[in-house]
Amino acid sequence: MTYLFLSFSFMACLKGLFFTAFLLLIGFLLAEPKTLLSIYQLILKHTRNNKFYATLILGTGVGFLVGMLFIFSVEPAHAQFFQTTETWLSSKFNIGGGTGGGSAVSIVFNVLRAIFVIYLGISLVRVIQAARNDDDWQQLARIPLILVVTVTLGDILAKLITG
Repeated sequence: MTYLFLSFSFMACLKGLFFTAFLLLIGFLLAEPKTLLSIYQLILKHTRNNKFYATLILGTGVGFLVGMLFIFSVEPAHAQFFQTTETWLSSKFNIGGGTGGGSAVSIVFNVLRAIFVIYLGISLVRVIQAARNDDDWQQLARIPLILVVTVTLGDILAKLITG
């Protein structure tokens, strides 16, 4: 499973989808917290059990990933998911030079993005409330995380198909 996430992240980076690769890595680390702890333990072992240096190295690595995200992100932030697919479909449904088909496609994709963001927002509130109440918040966070990974993989596959 680890190699699957890493290979999808690498494929996304090769295609220029740095934000997608970043989301895949974050999703993997949230889904498998034992992997993050094992990475921390490995760094801690190599820094001779000095927790300050291990935390500094791990924080620098995360900071580097976030910096790479902001530097190499080419798509605008308001339309990250399925932007290439929306453009491709708009050009295909733009029959006769009119704008009817293209605007309908834009409306559909914007509604899908809005539903996705609203669902994630509601799920985040539910997860935070469960964590505050000492409930099982990891079980509540698993379904939105699966949805984010599914949408991300769908975006990668759609970009591979549509160009």
